[in-house]
Amino acid sequence: MFGRLLDRLSVVLLWVSVVALALVLVLINVEVVSRYFLNRSTLIADEYSGYAFAWILMCGFLYAHRHGSFLNVSVVTSALSQRPAAAFRAFGAALGVILCVVAGYGTWFTLSLSVRFSATSAFASETPLAIPQVALPLGFALLGFSFLEEFLSSLMAATSGNPADEGPR
Repeated sequence: MFGRLLDRLSVVLLWVSVVALALVLVLINVEVVSRYFLNRSTLIADEYSGYAFAWILMCGFLYAHRHGSFLNVSVVTSALSQRPAAAFRAFGAALGVILCVVAGYGTWFTLSLSVRFSATSAFASETPLAIPQVALPLGFALLGFSFLEEFLSSLMAATSGNPADEGPR
């Protein structure tokens, strides 16, 4: 059930990424037209494109993991039988959880400092930095939950020998 919830959420977040990418394309084209015809800059295209890129990545990571689109090196697991291969997948997923916890903590700490000190960007828009930064800890948390679900299902497959449920893919 938790895996299905993550699958559905990954599709929703993928559409958020698609919308953000479309907004970046519009923003860049407005900047190009503004510079070419009006000889002026919007002063926000670079800044907001960077923020949108962070949102695109963080929203897309969950979908990529749930659909097996992350880079996988399967030279070891393809040579093993089902139980040891599931154990290796569980180990890799556990590392993924740990990395997401570390990255999530670091980005949460940065976000909390931005909120605490009302930090704004150094650009003309003076965007509150919490707005683009909130995507990072949320994205790492969701990705961590996806790795946790993969870890648990791979661990169950390793201990039971049932390869039917080996996590997201």
